[in-house]
Amino acid sequence: STGLAFFLASFQVHEKSILMPLAPISLLLWQDYRFVNWFSVVSTWTLWPLLTVDRLEVAYACTILIFLSLLWICSECHHVSSRGFFNNWILSAVIPVSLSAMIGLHILEAILTPPPSLRDIFPVLWSIVGCGAFGIAWVATCF
Repeated sequence: STGLAFFLASFQVHEKSILMPLAPISLLLWQDYRFVNWFSVVSTWTLWPLLTVDRLEVAYACTILIFLSLLWICSECHHVSSRGFFNNWILSAVIPVSLSAMIGLHILEAILTPPPSLRDIFPVLWSIVGCGAFGIAWVATCF
């Protein structure tokens, strides 16, 4: 939670800096499988604005689909149950809501063209949703 707090409270943080708290959170995989996987997907999703600048949209889509497929296969084969942070029903609702928001933003960005006065609206929305998800993750790891 310290690395995540540093990421959230930093001034002028770079998108790739989320990889620093992701490394120690990954060690919690056996304690809370769903939380670590959700956090990994959110961390990758928040890199989207950076990846679009470098024209890595196809690589992003391929790696996220491969990662989600592996998560599904691993959870089906091992019958993994979550017994950590997200056992609370309120926190369990965060996962589908945040995943819906992430997919919804991808769809909105694909079908809508932002007006010239708000050309950075989608990166700002990415930052807001990502910050909210990371804030919830920070609270979940603290308590």
